[in-house]
Amino acid sequence: MQYADVAVDAKTNLQRQTFTYNIPPDLLPDIKPGILVLVPFHGRKIQGVIVAIKQFSNLTIRGKLKPIIKIIDKNIVLDSKHIELAQWLSDYYFTPIGEIIFSMMPKPAIRQIKINTQHIITQKNAIAVSCVNNKPRKGNIYTLYNDISNRHKVYSNLIDKALYKNKTSMVLFPTVRQSGDFKKQLSNNISSVLYHSNMTTTERYQMWNDVRFNKYQVVVGTRPTVFAPIQNLGLIIIDQSENFGYKEDQLSRYHSVAVARKLSELTGANLVLG
Repeated sequence: MQYADVAVDAKTNLQRQTFTYNIPPDLLPDIKPGILVLVPFHGRKIQGVIVAIKQFSNLTIRGKLKPIIKIIDKNIVLDSKHIELAQWLSDYYFTPIGEIIFSMMPKPAIRQIKINTQHIITQKNAIAVSCVNNKPRKGNIYTLYNDISNRHKVYSNLIDKALYKNKTSMVLFPTVRQSGDFKKQLSNNISSVLYHSNMTTTERYQMWNDVRFNKYQVVVGTRPTVFAPIQNLGLIIIDQSENFGYKEDQLSRYHSVAVARKLSELTGANLVLG
């Protein structure tokens, strides 16, 4: 029989970060990694994300497992790459994976998911390729040195190249104003969205949900944008990558540049650091 390892939305320790639950037969057809479920946890009913499916042959263990109560959303809230990213963040920052996963999603998405039915270019004297320990990578890291107006032109050109290959792009700036200024420069033919933590919880959830369902080709925003559930990612751009605004010291700690490097490695997306 199959069982689910679940990262729960509750305080846990690093020694035991996920919990194993029995999968009721009626839920089995829709159970898969990355979906949001409701599970029993120390006398409460809490939400969790399935991170793995496994099998047990030990009848004693099987008999002690509690069942998943219900599926909150049959659609994946965290794909396999982002689950792997969450595990890396957990190991890197010594933070329980459940805390990482639930900080990657906007709060309305955590409380109640509502299912919506509805070639990197090189410019002369502009881009220098950075190698990381000379190890082969799926993606490539590039460093761009230029003034802001020329950087914006290069970014737009890179986005066009990614779109030509049917790839999506993620662009980060230190501030909301800079993010908005760049989004305004994008062609009207490009479906893009401004994603940042200053939005209302409802706005942020709607944007997150639209990104999850592939509504946008380009996602532009500030530090937390690096966790946007964008699919088919081909390009990540971080402007002013040395800016301290990319470091999060509250709640789950992370640095957007470090996260972007790992995301580039996992997805094969090119990473440009301006």
